[in-house]
Amino acid sequence: MEDNKELTIKEETRAVAPVSDKTIGDYLVAFGLANELTKAEQQQFIEVAKAFNLNPFKREIYCVPHVNQDGKRTLSIITGYETYLKRAEANPNYDGFTTEFGIDGNNVVCTCKVYRKDRKMPVTSNVFMNEYNTGKSLWKTKPKTMLEKVAIATAFRRAFPTDFGGMPYTQDELPEEMTQPQMRDVSPDPNSSEFPNSSPEPVQEAPQKVKATPEQTEKLKALKKAFTPEELEGFKAQHEGDPAGMIEAMSKARIAKLEAGTLRQDEPEQKKYPWATPEQSAELERLEKEGQEQKKETVGEPAAPLFPDDSKELYK
Repeated sequence: MEDNKELTIKEETRAVAPVSDKTIGDYLVAFGLANELTKAEQQQFIEVAKAFNLNPFKREIYCVPHVNQDGKRTLSIITGYETYLKRAEANPNYDGFTTEFGIDGNNVVCTCKVYRKDRKMPVTSNVFMNEYNTGKSLWKTKPKTMLEKVAIATAFRRAFPTDFGGMPYTQDELPEEMTQPQMRDVSPDPNSSEFPNSSPEPVQEAPQKVKATPEQTEKLKALKKAFTPEELEGFKAQHEGDPAGMIEAMSKARIAKLEAGTLRQDEPEQKKYPWATPEQSAELERLEKEGQEQKKETVGEPAAPLFPDDSKELYK
């Protein structure tokens, strides 16, 4: 019987276009946050969303202003739970996960194991009910569901630190006072210079996409040889329409591969006749096989004969 993994139909990973300043700015206006957040808070949210390419309209990221325990206004930036699942599935090394519940003394524990194709052992995370259960909202009615979501998010961060390192936590991992703005008065001080105007300045759009010059195209072709198709899709997703930025990113990545000794070595062989056109190369190779001599005037450069020793005895 075939392994179930062999029967799994894997969807083609699609490159996600970078989220633009305009998209995030439109979100802040549409949801009333442009007037609710200070300019500094708006910029903080925009930069975090761009850094991890998270679209707020898809609920991949959102923010909640609140007052911390010291009575100071602060901003919680939160990642949607499904974002962790989608990002993990986009990684070519992702191979699924499992969760299970157990008892540790008098405490309920949820264990999540994340499997990677490039590792022998799964990455494991254990989270305990008494460390997260607030006894309020969904923690009161669905504590096991909430604990499982925390275990999954924690395990995914450990399994894919490059993809999730620094990404904001999910709502389930944060104290309730950091995710419920209606519980306290979080209105900004209208006398503060940070308080936004009633008509906030529009957020500048991301630079328009540009086409690569012939020189940039040749440079990109040369750099592509050092990367896998999956890696190239990643570069395209982050720098589509920005050939200069893509060249810079790929050049740095190639240097890193070279230093780490992981640079691909399957580059095509050099042309036997680099000075000749494809038609000339084909003709020269044919003549060489037949053991004939051919001068420059018949086929093209170079001026020297096809066989440098010009010896007919070798080809009788």
